[in-house]
Amino acid sequence: IEAGAFSGCEAYASIITIPEGITSIAEDTFSNASFAYIEFPESVKEIGAGAFRGSRLKNVTIPENITSIGKEAFDCYEIDYVIFESMTPPSFGEDVFGIDGDTMGLDIYVPAAALNAYKSALGLEEYFNIHAFYGDAK
Repeated sequence: IEAGAFSGCEAYASIITIPEGITSIAEDTFSNASFAYIEFPESVKEIGAGAFRGSRLKNVTIPENITSIGKEAFDCYEIDYVIFESMTPPSFGEDVFGIDGDTMGLDIYVPAAALNAYKSALGLEEYFNIHAFYGDAK
Protein backbone atom coordinates (compact mmCIF):
# COMPACT_ATOMS: atom_id res chain seq x y z
CA ILE A 1 0.00 0.00 0.00
CA GLU A 2 1.59 3.27 -1.08
CA ALA A 3 1.98 6.33 1.14
CA GLY A 4 -1.23 8.35 1.32
CA ALA A 5 -3.18 5.78 -0.71
CA PHE A 6 -6.39 6.12 1.32
CA SER A 7 -5.78 9.52 2.87
CA GLY A 8 -9.07 11.35 3.40
CA CYS A 9 -11.09 8.29 2.36
CA GLU A 10 -14.77 8.31 3.30
CA ALA A 11 -15.30 4.64 4.19
CA TYR A 12 -18.61 2.92 3.61
CA ALA A 13 -17.87 0.50 6.44
CA SER A 14 -16.84 1.27 9.99
CA ILE A 15 -14.29 -1.59 10.01
CA ILE A 16 -11.38 -1.84 7.59
CA THR A 17 -9.53 -5.14 7.31
CA ILE A 18 -5.99 -5.05 5.90
CA PRO A 19 -5.48 -8.04 3.58
CA GLU A 20 -3.07 -10.83 4.51
CA GLY A 21 0.26 -10.43 2.72
CA ILE A 22 0.61 -6.69 3.42
CA THR A 23 3.77 -6.29 5.52
CA SER A 24 3.76 -2.56 6.20
CA ILE A 25 1.38 0.37 6.31
CA ALA A 26 3.17 3.30 4.67
CA GLU A 27 3.34 6.89 5.88
CA ASP A 28 -0.05 8.69 5.90
CA THR A 29 -1.77 5.73 4.21
CA PHE A 30 -5.06 6.20 6.09
CA SER A 31 -4.60 9.74 7.41
CA ASN A 32 -7.86 11.64 7.85
CA ALA A 33 -9.93 8.59 6.85
CA SER A 34 -13.42 8.13 8.29
CA PHE A 35 -13.52 4.48 9.48
CA ALA A 36 -13.67 3.72 13.21
CA TYR A 37 -11.94 0.33 13.50
CA ILE A 38 -9.11 -1.51 11.75
CA GLU A 39 -8.04 -5.14 11.74
CA PHE A 40 -4.42 -6.11 11.03
CA PRO A 41 -3.37 -9.48 9.57
CA GLU A 42 -0.40 -11.45 10.89
CA SER A 43 1.70 -10.30 7.93
CA VAL A 44 1.86 -6.62 9.01
CA LYS A 45 5.13 -5.83 10.79
CA GLU A 46 5.44 -2.03 10.50
CA ILE A 47 3.10 0.95 10.74
CA GLY A 48 4.56 4.10 9.21
CA ALA A 49 4.59 7.68 10.47
CA GLY A 50 1.17 9.30 10.47
CA ALA A 51 -0.40 6.15 8.99
CA PHE A 52 -3.73 6.81 10.76
CA ARG A 53 -3.18 10.43 11.83
CA GLY A 54 -6.42 12.39 11.99
CA SER A 55 -8.57 9.35 11.25
CA ARG A 56 -11.71 8.59 13.23
CA LEU A 57 -10.42 5.43 14.91
CA LYS A 58 -12.25 4.75 18.20
CA ASN A 59 -9.91 2.02 19.45
CA VAL A 60 -7.26 -0.25 18.02
CA THR A 61 -5.73 -3.62 18.83
CA ILE A 62 -2.05 -3.95 17.94
CA PRO A 63 -1.25 -7.64 17.37
CA GLU A 64 2.02 -9.18 18.50
CA ASN A 65 3.42 -9.33 14.96
CA ILE A 66 3.76 -5.52 14.71
CA THR A 67 7.31 -4.57 15.67
CA SER A 68 7.49 -0.90 14.67
CA ILE A 69 5.07 2.04 14.91
CA GLY A 70 6.12 5.37 13.42
CA LYS A 71 5.84 8.95 14.62
CA GLU A 72 2.25 10.13 15.20
CA ALA A 73 0.93 6.92 13.59
CA PHE A 74 -2.21 6.96 15.76
CA ASP A 75 -2.62 10.67 16.42
CA CYS A 76 -6.42 10.35 16.30
CA TYR A 77 -8.62 12.72 18.28
CA GLU A 78 -11.47 10.23 18.77
CA ILE A 79 -9.39 7.27 19.95
CA ASP A 80 -10.32 6.04 23.44
CA TYR A 81 -8.05 3.08 23.96
CA VAL A 82 -5.33 0.91 22.44
CA ILE A 83 -4.65 -2.75 23.22
CA PHE A 84 -1.20 -4.26 22.68
CA GLU A 85 -1.13 -8.06 22.48
CA SER A 86 2.65 -8.54 22.42
CA MET A 87 4.78 -9.26 25.46
CA THR A 88 7.52 -7.20 23.81
CA PRO A 89 6.74 -3.55 23.05
CA PRO A 90 7.27 -2.55 19.42
CA SER A 91 9.66 0.29 18.68
CA PHE A 92 7.81 3.60 18.80
CA GLY A 93 8.28 6.87 16.96
CA GLU A 94 7.74 10.20 18.66
CA ASP A 95 4.23 11.08 19.85
CA VAL A 96 2.84 7.83 18.46
CA PHE A 97 -0.62 8.68 19.87
CA GLY A 98 -0.21 12.43 19.49
CA ILE A 99 1.04 15.00 21.95
CA ASP A 100 -2.32 15.15 23.73
CA GLY A 101 -2.67 11.39 24.33
CA ASP A 102 -2.86 11.70 28.09
CA THR A 103 -4.96 14.85 28.27
CA MET A 104 -7.57 13.21 26.04
CA GLY A 105 -7.93 10.26 28.41
CA LEU A 106 -6.34 7.69 26.11
CA ASP A 107 -5.94 4.35 27.86
CA ILE A 108 -3.29 1.84 26.78
CA TYR A 109 -3.78 -1.82 27.73
CA VAL A 110 -0.94 -4.35 27.68
CA PRO A 111 -0.34 -7.92 28.91
CA ALA A 112 0.12 -7.86 32.69
CA ALA A 113 3.54 -9.51 32.58
CA ALA A 114 4.72 -6.85 30.12
CA LEU A 115 3.38 -3.81 31.99
CA ASN A 116 6.80 -2.57 33.16
CA ALA A 117 8.32 -3.09 29.70
CA TYR A 118 5.65 -0.90 28.11
CA LYS A 119 5.84 1.75 30.84
CA SER A 120 9.58 2.09 30.21
CA ALA A 121 9.47 1.75 26.40
CA LEU A 122 11.05 4.62 24.49
CA GLY A 123 8.22 6.56 22.90
CA LEU A 124 5.63 5.68 25.54
CA GLU A 125 7.21 7.45 28.50
CA GLU A 126 4.89 10.45 28.05
CA TYR A 127 1.74 8.33 28.37
CA PHE A 128 0.65 7.63 31.92
CA ASN A 129 -2.55 5.64 31.38
CA ILE A 130 -0.89 2.27 30.71
CA HIS A 131 -2.78 -0.63 32.30
CA ALA A 132 -2.56 -4.42 32.46
CA PHE A 133 -5.47 -6.00 30.59
CA TYR A 134 -5.20 -9.55 31.94
CA GLY A 135 -3.34 -11.48 34.59
CA ASP A 136 -1.45 -10.03 37.52
CA ALA A 137 0.84 -7.06 36.98
CA LYS A 138 4.43 -7.67 38.04
